[in-house]
Amino acid sequence: EGSDAWDPDERGLFIPLGWVKGCEALMKHVEEQADDGDFSKSNNFFNSLNGLLGAKKSWTVVTQGGLAPIGVLLADRNPTVRKLIMAS
Repeated sequence: EGSDAWDPDERGLFIPLGWVKGCEALMKHVEEQADDGDFSKSNNFFNSLNGLLGAKKSWTVVTQGGLAPIGVLLADRNPTVRKLIMAS
């Protein structure tokens, strides 16, 4: 889902849904870890995400340039995404 050759004659917006689903899988994993409350088996990355995620369980998505459509789709598909920041 992201390895298909680009055809410039094909109209429409190209957004690799696989990339969005990968981000959603990471979000779900972090939320499940936070629900379990057991970060002793996780690395420091997930420990820091737990502190950032907190009790609100909301996300801020930051996108830039050509990845902006992925951020928009991620924010649209997930109600836990509260903020979308699009940088140039």
